[in-house]
Amino acid sequence: MNRAALALATLALGLAAGTASGQPNAAPATLHPGANATTPDVHPGANATTPDVPSGTGRIRGRIAHAERPAAAGGLTVVLYSLSPSGSPGLRTSLSDEDGSFAFDGVSSDPATVYMVGTRAAGIPYGIRFAFAPGEAERSVEIPISDPDADTSRIRIESSRIRIDRGCSGLVVNESYELVNPGGRTVHVDPEALDGQPPIFSVTVPAAAHAIQLLPGSFDPGLEIDGTTLSFWGPLRPGARSLEFRYTLPAAASPLAARWRLPRNIGRVVVEAARGGVQPRAEGLRPGAPTERDGRVYATWVRERRPDGDSLDLSLEIPATQPESGGLTDSGRLTGSGRPTDSGRLTLVGVRLLMELDDAALEVDEQIEIEVAGGESLSARDEAPLLCLELPDAAQGLQFSQASLSLGLAPDPSGALAIYGPLPPGRSLLGLGYRIAVEDAAVVFERRFPRALPTLSAFVADTGLTAESDRLHRRRPVSSGSRTYLHLEGFALEPDEPVDLSLVPLQKPAAMPRLALAAIVTLAAVASLGVLAAPLRSGRPAPVTPASDPGGDSLELDGVYGVIRDLDDDLETGKITAEDHAHRRDALRAQAVSLLREAGKPAAAPVTAATCPECGRARDPGARFCASCGARVDGAG
Repeated sequence: MNRAALALATLALGLAAGTASGQPNAAPATLHPGANATTPDVHPGANATTPDVPSGTGRIRGRIAHAERPAAAGGLTVVLYSLSPSGSPGLRTSLSDEDGSFAFDGVSSDPATVYMVGTRAAGIPYGIRFAFAPGEAERSVEIPISDPDADTSRIRIESSRIRIDRGCSGLVVNESYELVNPGGRTVHVDPEALDGQPPIFSVTVPAAAHAIQLLPGSFDPGLEIDGTTLSFWGPLRPGARSLEFRYTLPAAASPLAARWRLPRNIGRVVVEAARGGVQPRAEGLRPGAPTERDGRVYATWVRERRPDGDSLDLSLEIPATQPESGGLTDSGRLTGSGRPTDSGRLTLVGVRLLMELDDAALEVDEQIEIEVAGGESLSARDEAPLLCLELPDAAQGLQFSQASLSLGLAPDPSGALAIYGPLPPGRSLLGLGYRIAVEDAAVVFERRFPRALPTLSAFVADTGLTAESDRLHRRRPVSSGSRTYLHLEGFALEPDEPVDLSLVPLQKPAAMPRLALAAIVTLAAVASLGVLAAPLRSGRPAPVTPASDPGGDSLELDGVYGVIRDLDDDLETGKITAEDHAHRRDALRAQAVSLLREAGKPAAAPVTAATCPECGRARDPGARFCASCGARVDGAG
């Protein structure tokens, strides 16, 4: 994909989540250019990797407007990018006429499709996002452009918010700054061309800050991070925009002294901290009105405008905690939640891992069952996370179920997942998924949990590999449909105990010499003729296999029978009670009978000396239980 298309695609991923189909009149959006990018020469169909935008009866009419030099709006490449409800992208381009007008005909007017249309002028991208309104067939847009200006003196920073929360490895600090460009030109500073020119915006966070992350909307190449200093060089278009980022501060001692070097021309500074959590103190801070964010109430403190900018020195009082199962080791690894004793109501019940390995990545889906004792919901009292779950260091593409987000789940700058609650009483299921890129054929997967874990089950799609672990025990493979999964299970894991799982693809057998292969094929053909002819020689009818019995059903049925055998073993070794054994065994037998019926096999064959009365399969006449389904057969026949 060319750079302009890639820029618009990046924009789409950042904006689509916040673009509702019923809000087509979106404000101009920032398009993110690549370094030293120039206006591309793109034509429809030139890039086979990106399909055309969805077709339909809709029409997009637009105009590029340059307030000072109208002629500069002509002859520019205009890029239309689409993002369908399914997430599929589309791309089409056009050229603006002499007066800056352009049009895209025959496009879908589905309100659920998000469009971005943009261009590049003087190396700076401009664009607008929108969607058709219900019943709308034509949409008109205007893209204002301007010549860049390097004068940063008129830029104002209207306000700054510094929000402080308790996190998994210290304090989590979120900062946001509202920048205002009151003029009619885009302000952009080229640090290479203008040596010594100050950036539009610069702030230095406390020296102990680490894991600095830019938040969505701030992923602009004009924003640079150098140690603990963040600088923004532009472009900053007329109007206002926000810059947001976050980081972690260690909280080894209280009070914690922290200093910020604030930007010049800054307005009021607002410090926020959750009630019952961290208490900031500083000269010039006065209490402000409380605010609510994500269902949590924050107290605020305000310092008024200081045009020349200066430092902000905070003393942060951090409430003491009483870790139950640990806190942070000397290396910074999480060994517990770091929560007061009230969090003892929260326990881990079990974890199921569903894994699949291919040549590019290991896909992992997790189901984590948690339980809150008592009849009341559980919330963080001092605003520290109730539970922190470490993820593998290389985990990417993190996704959550909607139910998980309702439990107050949030990514922590440390890389862990923080659960703030409120958690309902009883059991809840936390669902998440991620992938780990692989470079070598073999993969070693490591997982650990901050609380004691009764059971960890791993199901690995059998794509031709071996799964080995020193901590997990091998169980019988299980089948679901046409898929077979290697099953490993571990019991009574200690808090922060590492569990390693090694996945190694099986080596493909070496190719046989052609003569040997031909000989084997010949022998196999002769043997198959003998097998086919055997029923004719014996004079007895051959066994009939129903045509509706696919291999997948047989695999799944075999898997159920295997689980029944494992269940019997668990009863014999005392792992489960007789009551649980009887209940689960009856359910599995019913599942086996249902599978037999779906496959076209009789659910109950006539009782003879050689068949099982439950599944109809052959049995040993002297056996008391069927070897296939486990049904009691003594006395039958």
